[in-house]
Amino acid sequence: MKNGMWKKCIAALVAMSMLAATCVVSALTPEEALIAAVAQLQLYGIMEGDPDGGLRLNEPLTRAELAKICVAIRGVPAEAEARFSDVPVDHWAAGYICVASDLGVIAGDGDGAFRPDDEVTNQEAVKMLVSLLGYGPMAEQQGGYPIGYLQVGIVQGITEGLTLVGDEAATRGDVARMASNALSVPLMQQVMYGAEVEYAIYDGTGEYPLQTPLTEWLSAAE
Repeated sequence: MKNGMWKKCIAALVAMSMLAATCVVSALTPEEALIAAVAQLQLYGIMEGDPDGGLRLNEPLTRAELAKICVAIRGVPAEAEARFSDVPVDHWAAGYICVASDLGVIAGDGDGAFRPDDEVTNQEAVKMLVSLLGYGPMAEQQGGYPIGYLQVGIVQGITEGLTLVGDEAATRGDVARMASNALSVPLMQQVMYGAEVEYAIYDGTGEYPLQTPLTEWLSAAE
């Protein structure tokens, strides 16, 4: 599918998703949906509370905390090493940050630092989750950060049930909803390289793609 046609398809899907969001009433209230999302994440060990059990769902999330959530979603063992100047090996999130970097979920600030304690914005959270699931190249073709990632986030259902202001700090509760939504999104993986770039969508457990690889959508528009 050529790049121009793919963009038209994405635009149509985004429009339909936004329309559906205004017309369909969820069976759960926002509070019930949040409770269900948090319960799911706790069941899989993706989100944990404070030592006293508090989840602080209305408070912002840090870059380090979101890196931990992303690595937990993928179930990759966390191994710490010196990667960023402001994340020593003995930092509680060093292993998660290293793995998230390897997965292409996060990057430094260009000066070798990661800023682990900075608050994550909504658009940064969407970008990290979209990248985690393998849809980063698709998002780049749709305009890159932040618009392209937000569009893919809508189409893939990562932001379903949420009304987000992109540049505002992401709350732990909203990230819980996004992370829970992400659990049902199939992974996209590159399966062919070189001149004939192809991607396939996997269910995350099987060897074979769920659908025909999306051939040539990374190629230049005619």
